[in-house]
Amino acid sequence: RVHGDLSLQCRLGLSALSLSPQMSKVFTAGEVAKHNTKADCWLIVDDDVFDVSRFVTSHPGGPVIETYAGLDATDVFAAMHPKYAEGMLASYKIGRLDKPNATPFQREYRALRQSFIERGMFESSKLFFARVLAMSTALLVVAVYCLACRDEVLARVVGGVALAMFWQQNGWVSHDYLHYSVFKTRFSNWVLPWIYGAVGSGYTYIWWARKHNTHHAVPNVVDGDPDIDTMPVLAWSERNIQRKGPQGAIARFWLKNQHIMFLPLLAFARFSWTVQSGLTVFEDGADYPTWRREGKMTAWRRVEAFGQVLYWTWSLGLFFGAMPWREAVFWYTFTQLVSGVVLALPFVLNHSGMDVYNEGTTGEHNFFELQARTGRNVNPSPFVNWFTGGLNFQIEHHIYPRMPRHNTVLIAPEVRALCAKHNIPYHSVGFFEGVAEVYRYLRGVASKVDVHAKAA
Repeated sequence: RVHGDLSLQCRLGLSALSLSPQMSKVFTAGEVAKHNTKADCWLIVDDDVFDVSRFVTSHPGGPVIETYAGLDATDVFAAMHPKYAEGMLASYKIGRLDKPNATPFQREYRALRQSFIERGMFESSKLFFARVLAMSTALLVVAVYCLACRDEVLARVVGGVALAMFWQQNGWVSHDYLHYSVFKTRFSNWVLPWIYGAVGSGYTYIWWARKHNTHHAVPNVVDGDPDIDTMPVLAWSERNIQRKGPQGAIARFWLKNQHIMFLPLLAFARFSWTVQSGLTVFEDGADYPTWRREGKMTAWRRVEAFGQVLYWTWSLGLFFGAMPWREAVFWYTFTQLVSGVVLALPFVLNHSGMDVYNEGTTGEHNFFELQARTGRNVNPSPFVNWFTGGLNFQIEHHIYPRMPRHNTVLIAPEVRALCAKHNIPYHSVGFFEGVAEVYRYLRGVASKVDVHAKAA
């Protein structure tokens, strides 16, 4: 396994590519499909065949690579990786396909992506992101002043809401940078998410990479997308209920009323995610070599752990250092719950209630269509664009996750036109209509609970 800086990896990878005697081997797509496990993982990228079995446990992006074992990963690789990753992949090449694997539609949407690259749509405006950071910082200033320097109820409300929005906006800031949509290098894209995400908001890259990268690769695919693996709290499809097996009376009652429960549940989302972030960092370090580069994981894990210590210190200190403890508990809880709602609502609108696919069906859908069918756009306005961090253009974001959010609005008409040309649904609704759609969808799944989840 190759370690060290990326430029060295690229040179070693290209060297291995030129020297390997296996480069002349030719495979069929069917042969590649047989190598579809974590221990025996082959991929197709641009009609080249790669055996990444020895790389799976070291993949910087986490276990997402396993979701495309035995499949054509051309489009998901291009969507999720910066240019230098091609050099890293090269050293695992073992041959080529016997014939081109792309369909005419795949060639068409790949050409569209290339046109976006040539037109600079993947180039970020540093001024735009400076303004985003300035607005987020201003929210923190307001929050600290109102919570630490004033004791009126109205000031506490304003401070709590401002801090809740600071945490929400930091989620979008971290999301932008960690998708490599701002800078070109890994380090540059990790610094501000550590400051605003880890220290400022309690989110960690380790937790995010595990969860979010896999979600992007297989959105709304059962047993693949962790965002819909929420049983027995919420069931996003009848298949979720079937896979979980017999449920007791309490679980059945909850699931049958999940459409009523889900909005109140959102209030606890941020608290849950920050706790999960902390547990992911502080859990047994022996787990990490199975999915992160061993030499770097230890150091980064320590950096993230330090960020967690700083976050919990300042966030608790802001309340308990400025108020009597009973008031501190109340206003801290109030702020966390408000932030949970404003953070989770945009996430819920992104995919919830859209098409859900059964496990093992990833290879049956091309990348573009899978992203379009499982995504929901929310009609834009200056406020909605800001409130959702640009994720109201969810379809465009999922097809081009490394495109800066200020450009997704510009390409949306062309994406919509391509969907219309090939009869692919392109769903865009108002914010509250989206919430209503999720409610109706959960109610529909809830009505089938007794069919699939009766106790044995």
